[in-house]
Amino acid sequence: MLVLTEKASEWELLFFSDDTVAFVKRVISICLILFLSVSAGLANTVIEDVDPMAFQKLVDSGEGMVLDVRTPDEVAQGQIGEASVIDFYSEDFSRKLGLMNRELPVYVYCRSGGRSGRTAAMMQEMGFSRVYNLQGGMKAWQTEGLPVAKSSAVAMAKSGESLSLASFNEAIAQSETVLVDFHTSWCLPCRRMRPIIDQLEDDIAGEAKVLRIDADASPEVANAFDVIGVPVFVVIRDGKEVARMNGIVALDTLKSALIEEE
Repeated sequence: MLVLTEKASEWELLFFSDDTVAFVKRVISICLILFLSVSAGLANTVIEDVDPMAFQKLVDSGEGMVLDVRTPDEVAQGQIGEASVIDFYSEDFSRKLGLMNRELPVYVYCRSGGRSGRTAAMMQEMGFSRVYNLQGGMKAWQTEGLPVAKSSAVAMAKSGESLSLASFNEAIAQSETVLVDFHTSWCLPCRRMRPIIDQLEDDIAGEAKVLRIDADASPEVANAFDVIGVPVFVVIRDGKEVARMNGIVALDTLKSALIEEE
């Protein structure tokens, strides 16, 4: 039987041993710390609804990532600038959000603001630093007569070939030095890095290998490397990770990480 004394602030647990009381107090303390940690994380995330003109200024600043959460059919009708595209209704929507860089500001929009608002709330729970939601969505943007870009077919490309962790390990074992390029088809920075990786592959032929991994198609491999914030570039030498970079990376920086100077 559990009995509380009249001094509620003391919360003395009667009829239990001192060890049990100490254990219960520790559990309560841990739960309180976890609660405060989660609350602090949510509080540190900036979520703001902005009008089309303010949204345009944010996009033009080039400081963050534009995220379009509409369906492929909607996207085909036009986009706001160059955007990463993740269909809100896709089964793995939440997992794809988790692959994005949480430190950069995100400018999210949909057709009328509903899906993007829910996406912003999800990103807050995930710990993204700053998320700006376009009020009224694409409808409000077009009402203001703001520019709409033609959708790129590349943005809606299908996922690449699936690769198991076992097959991945076999692939990297065949070369002394490997650059693993973790990317997705919907990620704008990934698409921007594609020609750089193409050039890198030509430049380092015979000295190192490039292994391209679609994080959507090969989640087992991506999870094994804790991939967050695609594109992610991992340098593996003699089977061990020796360097990691993410985002837009200069060609010379990648080459320096791969080629050891004699």
